[in-house]
Amino acid sequence: MYADPHQCDAEPHHDASATHAICSDLELYGYRHSENDPDPRDVPEDRTIAVAVSDIFDALVATMADTSLDADLDKMLWSTVNMFHRATDRIERKLDDNEQAQKTSPARTGRLRSKIRPARTSDCNRSIPARPT
Repeated sequence: MYADPHQCDAEPHHDASATHAICSDLELYGYRHSENDPDPRDVPEDRTIAVAVSDIFDALVATMADTSLDADLDKMLWSTVNMFHRATDRIERKLDDNEQAQKTSPARTGRLRSKIRPARTSDCNRSIPARPT
């Protein structure tokens, strides 16, 4: 009979710890920041992005040209262009929202302060009624 050295009745089975689960997720998916935190990773250089985008289109053309999918090549290329346009629009909206939030934040704080200060001074100047006996 074959005895498995890894299976021992004396040692109970252990599930993975919470730390192991976090480390496994980081290993699989990499660093994930929250939506409100800035992304600490570097932005790729313009030249690197241009070469990568060019490679995407070259790969589509090389793969689909002179095949049964050649008729759909124009649609696929324009779909890819539209995908980049949507991503650009989404990033621009996010930047605009951030800019608006930065512009309105001091104004909102100033309006709140102007409402709070008169209320405090009027509360202090108000006479306190005498306690009934």
